[in-house]
Amino acid sequence: MNEILVTGIALSVSRWTAADMLLLDVEAPGREEIFPNVSVTRTVGAFDAPYPLLLQFDSGQSSGDALKEIKEQVRGVPGHGFGHGVLRYLSEDPVIAGKLRGMPQPGIRFVYLGEVKPMSSPEGSIEPLQQHPVRACDPRNRRSHL
Repeated sequence: MNEILVTGIALSVSRWTAADMLLLDVEAPGREEIFPNVSVTRTVGAFDAPYPLLLQFDSGQSSGDALKEIKEQVRGVPGHGFGHGVLRYLSEDPVIAGKLRGMPQPGIRFVYLGEVKPMSSPEGSIEPLQQHPVRACDPRNRRSHL
């Protein structure tokens, strides 16, 4: 599903900008098996691992061909991007850490958490919230992505 959604984003942005590449921040849920003897089954939450992904594609190709091309690029990311944050923030090599910290900031962050089932009333219809929602964050907070 990730590859299909990322392809849709890439093609949509390409139609808008006429660019044949897109730099995304992809946030992996962090629940994949990274090490063979480490189990996260008794933990709660996610171990988010955002990493930059530069997609290159031919904007004139069919959606199916673009999906094949982008799928290979997404699947080619070593360790689902897990090592990016480790190298960027924990590397003792100042050259590597400096290059990773100096990379351009992607304007779009892609996060796919899987299928979310709608909450509904016992009758099966979704009901509107009866009270005013509380702010989820401070209004002075700045977005990290467009």
